[in-house]
Amino acid sequence: MIEAITFYDPATGVVLSSGKTAAPELVCPPGALMLRGVEASPEKDMVRNGVVCPRPGLRLRVAGNILYGVPRGGVLTIEGQRYEADGSAIELEFGLPGMYQIAVSAPPYLDGVITYEAEA
Repeated sequence: MIEAITFYDPATGVVLSSGKTAAPELVCPPGALMLRGVEASPEKDMVRNGVVCPRPGLRLRVAGNILYGVPRGGVLTIEGQRYEADGSAIELEFGLPGMYQIAVSAPPYLDGVITYEAEA
């Protein structure tokens, strides 16, 4: 019998992997939990209270040169450099004027990208 399974991180709800299998015995990755009979998308879904649901989006916004909405532990990537957020507002400072893409990853939230224009 082919069965849908989903492995997820119980601390964050992040879907680690999901698919269908005919294997009678399944081994859960260390620290993960398994849901039987349900598939989920690691990119779009999470598990909350044992139920698959959509991952929430980040509410990123810039006011002046301050970036808001990056939760503690979130990782910002700016021009290939990675920075970890502490959950507070982030002051944006750049040495050169121009447009900058700021990518944010903070599971279980969907990844987000915001554009910031640094002025001279």
